[in-house]
Amino acid sequence: MRKQDNQTQPFEVIEDEHGSYTSGADLVRPVNEAEEPRSRRRPFLLLIWIAVIVIIGLIFVLPAIDREMMRSTMVRMIGAVNGRDFDALENSFTPDAKIGVQEFTFKVSEAISEIKPFLSQYDGTGNLRFTGFTDLSRFGKGVYEADFTVKFNVNDESIPYNNMAITKKGHVRLRRMGWFRWKIAYLTSDEDDFNEALNGLLLRKSLPW
Repeated sequence: MRKQDNQTQPFEVIEDEHGSYTSGADLVRPVNEAEEPRSRRRPFLLLIWIAVIVIIGLIFVLPAIDREMMRSTMVRMIGAVNGRDFDALENSFTPDAKIGVQEFTFKVSEAISEIKPFLSQYDGTGNLRFTGFTDLSRFGKGVYEADFTVKFNVNDESIPYNNMAITKKGHVRLRRMGWFRWKIAYLTSDEDDFNEALNGLLLRKSLPW
């Protein structure tokens, strides 16, 4: 049976404190419509908080990772010296890296060629061990400088101070080569054995041959 026209409920605009809407299907609204926009904002605010936490974390975490990568570079370099792996030793340096000896500087390739016979004399007497940086500071964009220490662990029974760890010091400049990749751009030391290892270069530099 067809509903009479006078029984049909007309659509009408209703206005209240929540806004305006029409009767019919639109009349069915949430019990508290004022909370609907607030619930939509919650995921957005949550994302903002997550982003803030991540940024703050990166501010503290990234420098710590970089420092660890700098340390890893020195550990690899010292490991190459102990293993007499001269290719790996040269790969620890930048292509234009220099070795400083007294008031002179030399290319890394020259210095490594010079120390090969010197290192062979110490084969089996002990190992170097990197022990850390001191006064690590920024030298320029992507470049840091620091003093460093290594220990020479003596394991030669013929030496009176066998099983002792002798501390050696030096200075290094490290350059960022990419994300968390560092290489040595400059290295020097005032230790006598460091100067002795490069004594041939010093002689060639100072004498007019």
